[in-house]
Amino acid sequence: MDYVTREMIEGDRSYIVKTILFGMIELDRATRRINRDSFLTQHNKWLNKAINASNVIVIADTEEKNLIYGFIIYQQSQGEFDIIHYAYMRKDFRELGILKNLVPVIKTRNNLCITSINNCIEPARLKSFYDKVIFDPYFLYNL
Repeated sequence: MDYVTREMIEGDRSYIVKTILFGMIELDRATRRINRDSFLTQHNKWLNKAINASNVIVIADTEEKNLIYGFIIYQQSQGEFDIIHYAYMRKDFRELGILKNLVPVIKTRNNLCITSINNCIEPARLKSFYDKVIFDPYFLYNL
């Protein structure tokens, strides 16, 4: 499968935020218990703050650069940890090793903190790349 990786452009932001928010509403039972309007408003603020403070790599089609297959929101060198806030791949492109190929781009430390877990990012999958992998959603609040 052919794809390109690129930095996020401002036109990608709405797709990225919408994908994360509605993915959380659909897949996370705890999130579904929160008032929907409150969740969408408040979590939207935190996502945009995370995006503003982070690097975002977009995985896109080689021909149509606006056709997004996936993305990863990350920060390098936060103390002893690299941080991945969110990673996403469209279902058709999962399990192809695309996100795994981005580890050398992201990795600057031997330890990793993940601030959210989903089908694309789980601590067990990343332990072969890092000495220590932790899940800590509160790292997001240090922005």
